[in-house]
Amino acid sequence: MDSQTLRKLQLVELDILKVVDSFCKKHNIKYSLYAGTLLGAVRHGGFIPWDDDIDILMERNEYDRFLTLWQSEGVAGYTMQATNNPNYEIINHTKIRKDGTILASKEEMQTDTHHGIWLDVFAFDKIPTDKRKRKKFLFKAKLRFVYTRGYPYEKGGKFLKLLSKILLIPPRKMQLKIRNRLERQIIDKYKDLKTDYDYICMGCPNDLKYFYKKELIENYTTILFEGIEVSTNANYDEILRFKYGDYMKLPPEEERVCTHNPEVIKFN
Repeated sequence: MDSQTLRKLQLVELDILKVVDSFCKKHNIKYSLYAGTLLGAVRHGGFIPWDDDIDILMERNEYDRFLTLWQSEGVAGYTMQATNNPNYEIINHTKIRKDGTILASKEEMQTDTHHGIWLDVFAFDKIPTDKRKRKKFLFKAKLRFVYTRGYPYEKGGKFLKLLSKILLIPPRKMQLKIRNRLERQIIDKYKDLKTDYDYICMGCPNDLKYFYKKELIENYTTILFEGIEVSTNANYDEILRFKYGDYMKLPPEEERVCTHNPEVIKFN
């Protein structure tokens, strides 16, 4: 993707962020910039120059409320692909897409779904600090990835990879029933914990190694992102150091690349 196209894409994503921010303010929903978007806000005052998406996060109860309110009200010109929608079950986070746009691979274009330019919304879940409970939680979280995405878990060693291949033998409908049962056993079971918990994002397998102290997640402030004031976790410096180390240092030039590289992109 050339720099002019990338910048055009970023500005469409910024429009989506403005819409989501306005919706959250209207309903008093807490959210924060997340991952590379938060890093970009702190280090660059907006997008990382080579970044091609926007990520935000919400604590699970805020996330559930966000889905419910958006699905009941909607926002004209934008479509939600939500994790509580039985017709959209292939990822563990929600996307807000802009109607009339496309950002997809040729393979994705063959599927009957919305392909618009998007903003990602991740949930942060409570995970118990008790070692035994945490171990069980993480194992079930990995199985949840298998059943959600429909392919073997690659990062858990040979045993988990083999096990996940076996688990994917039943029909898709049965897989999703098991996935929903796993969610009740980890997400629903712990979402109202009052003590002895950290936070974890279960949107991507790589996130399962990061446990965030509740003090880092449950306090909020505002920050400028591309000239607009948006919400973020108050302890963003600690969060970024925990996830990226010396985050103000730029990566090697060969790593400054877009992650999605779509084959089909349309802005209107």
